[in-house]
Amino acid sequence: MKRPVDLAVLDWGIGGLSVYNALEPALGGECSILYFSDAGATPYGKLGPAVLKQRLLAVVLALAEKYGVRHFVIACNAASTVLPGLQVAFQKRGLLVTGVIDRGVELLAATPFRRAGVIGGRRTILSRVFPTRLRTSKGQVVGRIAQPLSAMIERGELDSERMHATLSTTLRPLQTCDALLLACTHYPAIAVQISRHLPGCRLLDPAGATAEYVVRHWRSHWENSARPPRGSAHIFLTSGDTAEMRRAAAAAFGNRLARIGRLEIGAATAPAARVKISSRPGGDFSFPAKDENLPAGLPTVVMTESSPST
Repeated sequence: MKRPVDLAVLDWGIGGLSVYNALEPALGGECSILYFSDAGATPYGKLGPAVLKQRLLAVVLALAEKYGVRHFVIACNAASTVLPGLQVAFQKRGLLVTGVIDRGVELLAATPFRRAGVIGGRRTILSRVFPTRLRTSKGQVVGRIAQPLSAMIERGELDSERMHATLSTTLRPLQTCDALLLACTHYPAIAVQISRHLPGCRLLDPAGATAEYVVRHWRSHWENSARPPRGSAHIFLTSGDTAEMRRAAAAAFGNRLARIGRLEIGAATAPAARVKISSRPGGDFSFPAKDENLPAGLPTVVMTESSPST
């Protein structure tokens, strides 16, 4: 590792690129950014709270150990629901970790509304984190599970008949809302399509607020460290398929990712806890590593191939 990476943005898939895309211009080349898509693992929205906490801890500690990252943005609402239970463990290791839910709550709290909708994955909505934390608000907060949307965005179905049929069904009960929080980082990719089904409704996207928070609160932590050259390439990694990540990123957000590394993270003592060598074409790269490069006591997490979910 030549120099530590300043900041890592984590998500299960490519939804977190909405946060990365807000961060990159705001930081103006001031720090190096690593983006990690954990698409080789079971989708975070399908994991129970205990297993999801183990997986999130494993990913953060592995990236901290290998790349020297001390600042993390969990750009996934499902993963952010379990973040409070991990903050003590992160703080003991000197890691600053923020999620997207706090910024979503702040956005709703600062927005006048009579009735606000919140759309997200099953884990996010059933956690009731938004209506619970905003129960002193004068307006009504209504959650709506929009589970299929993130999978469709990962597949590049942004403006298909199926997408609009799903949006019509999902958003029909929210027609009287005057504000809608996008409680999944994938959803900014279909903001225009959502607005067609909810004309006049104000869309609230926590991605920009998250970027502002990071710049405002964390800039001082890396002010005195060596700066990467302006315009230098950031690092993109996935535990899943590099070609799929490249395709999905371009289709959903217009990100043209020339080089994507493949990084598998598992138990510290298991064969999966290493980075595989790959000779795939298209500029992808890999990092040879030994199991001892990962922190001791890393939780055991079994990774499986599965369909996208939030």
